[in-house]
Amino acid sequence: MAALARMLAPTTAPNDRRLETLADQLEALLPTADPDDTPDDVHDRWTAEGQSVVREMLEIPAQGLSGLRAKALAATWCAGGPVAFAQEAEDATDLYTRTLHGITADLTALPSATVHPLPVVAPSADTVSEMMRAAAEFIALKADHAEAYARLLTTVAAAEALHPAPPAVIRDWQRPGHALSRSQLARNDANAVQLTWPKPTGSPRVEAFDHWSAQKAAIDSSFGIPGLEDVAESAAEAEYRAANRVAALAPTTLREAVVKYAVLLASWGDRKGDQIASAAVFFDFLADLERLASPNR
Repeated sequence: MAALARMLAPTTAPNDRRLETLADQLEALLPTADPDDTPDDVHDRWTAEGQSVVREMLEIPAQGLSGLRAKALAATWCAGGPVAFAQEAEDATDLYTRTLHGITADLTALPSATVHPLPVVAPSADTVSEMMRAAAEFIALKADHAEAYARLLTTVAAAEALHPAPPAVIRDWQRPGHALSRSQLARNDANAVQLTWPKPTGSPRVEAFDHWSAQKAAIDSSFGIPGLEDVAESAAEAEYRAANRVAALAPTTLREAVVKYAVLLASWGDRKGDQIASAAVFFDFLADLERLASPNR
């Protein structure tokens, strides 16, 4: 779901933010004086530091215009700065070099408003589609469910550490530390009754099991586990309802279709998480894609 959350987030991609930071470092390394008048040791340090930054930038794929602009700035740095780069472009005669210089120049000329068209704050509700709002709600509720379930598991582990060991009369000797089930104990006691005379009253081992279970329940209650179970169950139901709201919506763009598929995969995916396990949900989504591709929609 991290990928889905990133798709809905109106912020610059992480790769592009890193590329922008590195581009700022390169601009800071540009010589402020004529390189011919710069001492050799200073020039060598600029060169070594700049080359290290450029090499790092080459390993980072750009994810948007801001990342491409940052890489274009790196190209101008490698040419000796914007002035030297512009002179190199003027001197170029072959079409290949001039085309590359033209692309780079166009990218570096982009204003920040063009590179960052999305606001930093979340857009208002009336500018976001119903599908995107439903998907964002699903992400939030899924996170709430995961948090509630994790809190429940942590508390259960703490309570179980204080549970008393099962009494010897109800212990399952084939599984050390475990007790036989109540039905097994009742069945065993009933069988034993057939072989004894006079007939005993009650079922001592079932009574021992009930007493042991009551002790565990009291400990669980003192940790607030019943309430935590209710919270986790309610969170799971809210997440499921949110997923069904997304499933009921028809995507109107390819981006909405991708977002919807991510939600369906998170809710109805198989154990590997790479395909939708519910045939009905999957075929409904295929119908969505057919409608989206239809020229008459």
